[in-house]
Amino acid sequence: MKKKNQTNNVDQFRLQIVRDIECVDWLGVIACLSGLEFNSKGLQEVKKRFLHSDACNEQEYRGAIDRLTDTRNAILSRLMKEQKLSVVNPTSFQRKEYVRLDDGWYLAEVAGYDVATLTPMDGEGCGLVASEDSISNGIITLNFNDKGDVSGVQYGDKKLDWKITDKEFFKRGLFGGKRKCRRKFVSGVSYIDGARVVRENVFNYSCNSVVEQIVLFRDEQKIEYTTRIAIKEAGVGVKISVVGKNYDDVASHWQEDGGSVFAGSFGDQSFCLIAGQKFDDIEEDKAYVVEGKGRYVCDYTVCLLDSDWQDSNVAEIYSGGVNPLIVSDFLPSIRPVVSVENNSVMVRHVELSEDGKFVTITFGEMYNQPCSSVIKVGFRSKGAYQLDEEGNMIAITASEIEFSPLEIKKITFEL
Repeated sequence: MKKKNQTNNVDQFRLQIVRDIECVDWLGVIACLSGLEFNSKGLQEVKKRFLHSDACNEQEYRGAIDRLTDTRNAILSRLMKEQKLSVVNPTSFQRKEYVRLDDGWYLAEVAGYDVATLTPMDGEGCGLVASEDSISNGIITLNFNDKGDVSGVQYGDKKLDWKITDKEFFKRGLFGGKRKCRRKFVSGVSYIDGARVVRENVFNYSCNSVVEQIVLFRDEQKIEYTTRIAIKEAGVGVKISVVGKNYDDVASHWQEDGGSVFAGSFGDQSFCLIAGQKFDDIEEDKAYVVEGKGRYVCDYTVCLLDSDWQDSNVAEIYSGGVNPLIVSDFLPSIRPVVSVENNSVMVRHVELSEDGKFVTITFGEMYNQPCSSVIKVGFRSKGAYQLDEEGNMIAITASEIEFSPLEIKKITFEL
């Protein structure tokens, strides 16, 4: 089991390496465009060592991640404009997130591939309410019954009759097929924590303690669930699942990093559900308890949307499919590198060539439908090119690029 668990850790480090490389690549392009010297030799060595090899151990990954973090921070410090607590957005779309630092909560609201100052939260008029049997952020209100379950959801002026549950796996397999599992609600408490209002419920499943945390964030149309289970005795595999209501109308389903993303509707209400699960020792979709104990964590986020969910990028953000925001002690001067007109197209990678003469930008169509988008770059270019099947550079002139469903395109610009 330890070997399997170590493999999972390496997979997570490999994913982080990819994200860190993408971030340093983008900042390296900005440094070059800003007239700063950027030596990409170390970055190229990391790419060759960790992107094209499976023979790396956990310690090597940790060392590479530390080096990439140091490189990222060094570039940001050289781009320093003024001494201000700020946030850097290494993704191509608008982000609005709450950031928790040692001295409290901050609002990060920043355009794609841009920087902004962090805004301290004053706590006044936040709209967060915590009571004995409900929590609310002014947009969503969750009511709880005397068993600790969600008994109703108020979304604006709508009452939604639905519930997301992950409790099915308790009924099958955890204690064996013949043993009856008794569920008992122990306690529930609601409280406000800065930018969020929290409901924390404690259950007992026979001799097992279960803590369920449900969170609403200020001004956000999402519900975050986290279930933690300390398993004291079990000798069989646990089938892990997240069950929603009425998935017949699911519009899209694809695999993201470490979880599944669903999109569909409850009646006429659009939503997006992102789910992920973790266990100390895990094999495919079954977790096995060894030496009589273990710990299981299930995380999922439900995002309620007023308009077409494709316009919000929530799936990319909350599934962990993108680079996280970067908090900085200073405000860097960052030049826009690229923008797209259609939000169905995402900029996935911005990369400088080893000789510093070309910038290659990778675009991806996100929503499984044909579309087109105008591509704008924030630098002077001698020409734009795409590679043919033989790897030759073919000049292109059109600024509006056509995309097939889920198509990835790479365009190279000569500086």
